[in-house]
Amino acid sequence: MKKRIVITYAARDVDYYREFLFGIATSLDIERFFAENFKQNGKNTVEVLIKSPEDKVDSFIKIISSQFPEGVQIGGIRMEE
Repeated sequence: MKKRIVITYAARDVDYYREFLFGIATSLDIERFFAENFKQNGKNTVEVLIKSPEDKVDSFIKIISSQFPEGVQIGGIRMEE
């Protein structure tokens, strides 16, 4: 299963959140993971591309939708196939 996930967030260190996401992907043994930070409408945004079996992708989405590192405020999460 492949997913594109776009997350807007607020954090002092923009790289910190991307590293947090990478740690989750690594712990779930996601086969392919790519994340890139950029600004969208003046907001911090990270685009995540993942490919792995459906159960792992679902677990990744569940975790990133409910757990956030200290100091990070999520503005929105959008998922696409």
